Amino acid sequence: MDFLVLVLRLIHIFGAVFWAGGSFMLVSFIEPTAMKTGEEGQKFMQYLGSRSKLSSSMGGAAVFTVLSGLILYYLLFRNNFGGVMSSGYGIFLSFGALFGILAWIAGFYFQGRAGSRMKALSEQMAAAGGPPTPDQLAEMQALAKQMSMGGRISAILLTLALIGMAGADAAG
Repeated sequence: MDFLVLVLRLIHIFGAVFWAGGSFMLVSFIEPTAMKTGEEGQKFMQYLGSRSKLSSSMGGAAVFTVLSGLILYYLLFRNNFGGVMSSGYGIFLSFGALFGILAWIAGFYFQGRAGSRMKALSEQMAAAGGPPTPDQLAEMQALAKQMSMGGRISAILLTLALIGMAGADAAG
């Protein structure tokens, strides 16, 4: 059992570092820089979101982080839910888990759906061979705004999740 917990913790921690760190970098540095560099920045963000492996890598890290965390949570609480929840450790851990799951849901809802549509729209625009239509540009901009908002929401929720996990560690 200890080996399983060790492996799950490693998956959880490394996944969370990649997921949260990537989110913070995108929201704090990459996206604002791309927006200030005009058309080139928009092309970069379009490529990053639709043709690189970043979206699937971040999504995979989120899934592994949440699933390993849920299994760890179950293993911790299965025999003594009331006892663990009466401690600061259990309360902070639950707080962190709740916000981590909400970040995962927000990322899937806002970014996953918009990213998939953005990729399909990019392929459609490239296949047309000419400049994008005004409707395509408007949809692409709306999708970019949705992804940006989703990134900010996810980053806030991930921050709250990290506060919960750090609080659990300090209270434990």
